Amino acid sequence: MEKLLDNSVRGKRALLWIKVFLVFSGLLLALCYGVYRLAGQGLVNGENADSASLWVLFLSLGFVLSIFLWLGIVFISATFWLLWFFRAAENMRKLQPSSVSPWLASFLCCIPVGGAFVDYFVLKSLAKRLQLELVYRNVEFVPVTPKFLNAFLGMFVVGNAFLCVRDANVFPVFGMALCLGSVVCCVRFMEEFIRNENALFGALGEMALKHRVDEILRDREFLAQASDMQKATPPMDVASQDFTVESKDG
Repeated sequence: MEKLLDNSVRGKRALLWIKVFLVFSGLLLALCYGVYRLAGQGLVNGENADSASLWVLFLSLGFVLSIFLWLGIVFISATFWLLWFFRAAENMRKLQPSSVSPWLASFLCCIPVGGAFVDYFVLKSLAKRLQLELVYRNVEFVPVTPKFLNAFLGMFVVGNAFLCVRDANVFPVFGMALCLGSVVCCVRFMEEFIRNENALFGALGEMALKHRVDEILRDREFLAQASDMQKATPPMDVASQDFTVESKDG
């Protein structure tokens, strides 16, 4: 079996940056809603139009700056997530053969909208194979429940359906909220998966250490037996052998 690579650090970083993305996206969504409400208030109330327009200007500038910061957070969180996802798929492929390579799965995950379906099926397969590996190696674990993964896909599909509705202003807000909720469900699934992934890696590390210790003990036992055999062997009488050779020559 090929040596597995530790994925705990990548998992922690991916979870951290995804949570940062969720918090910042929620604040950005609230900012968008504030700009929308103030703009509508300025158009309805003519006497407060100048004041509302000033607030809209400041909020719009903050919104533009926040968009650039949000894009940077999206890039960082997506990068760490892909690094974790690739290594998780690579480690599982070392334990159990798979028809889909980690490179192909990671590439398909980057497809807009459609990548969510790839995430769903690949993560579901990884969770199942991880659980089988834990059972096979008698490692205690808490099973990964599929409810968070199912909720992730369902909320993502419904959220994108709401985003496609252009007639009502409320549907895009619900759509974005559902898309953020789908990311929350994905984070909950990742936390359970990473916990079991770390348990498997720790068990394999203990098995490798135990195997190494057994090898060292066997080597020491072999050396001890060789030393005992050497001590039990009587020494050769060199003087007697020389005398025998001389008597034959004479």
